[in-house]
Amino acid sequence: MPNATFFLNQSQYNFLTNNLPVPVTKTKPATPNNELLNGILFVLKTGCRWQDMPASICEHHYSSCWRRFRFWQQHGSLKLSWQHILLLLDREGQIDLSIGNLDGSLVQAPQYAGVGYDSQHHRYGTNISLLTERNGLPLTNMTFKGNRNDIVCAEATMNKIRVGAKRRVLELNADKGYDSKTFRKQMRKRGTKNQHTGTKVSAS
Repeated sequence: MPNATFFLNQSQYNFLTNNLPVPVTKTKPATPNNELLNGILFVLKTGCRWQDMPASICEHHYSSCWRRFRFWQQHGSLKLSWQHILLLLDREGQIDLSIGNLDGSLVQAPQYAGVGYDSQHHRYGTNISLLTERNGLPLTNMTFKGNRNDIVCAEATMNKIRVGAKRRVLELNADKGYDSKTFRKQMRKRGTKNQHTGTKVSAS
């Protein structure tokens, strides 16, 4: 079953294969998206190395899946597709922007190149900052070096909200690590109230 849709229903699978671009080649035609997408999804879902992708998942070599994924990354196609999906979901009333949930996580890096040292966790790594809507659907995320301050990460993440013409959530849940007067003031300017779940304090 090289093209089985293990992680998406058929409608979702078809949407991605039809909306993500296919490289233009000068020699033979590029492999269609529907023949590579399942391998890409398998790696993204399981976190395995590309070379560990089972042959039963995709009939093509793992390098073909990797190259297509890199092509999408380099052309910003994944970001644009996700923003388009958010817009469609919002039109269908499936996104609740009444509350946003903000949190971050440090991914440790065994090799130190290109990362920062987090003095709080005493580790080298990369900070991942994620914002979801009320029900946990991701709205936006950003990555930073491990030595970047949580507040700096939070501000940049909040500035990236794009759901059609909408650029904010009405209220923000975050733990006490984000409890900053400056951050609260900036959120109020955006029309967003802060409620820190660690302290249950509302900034309204």
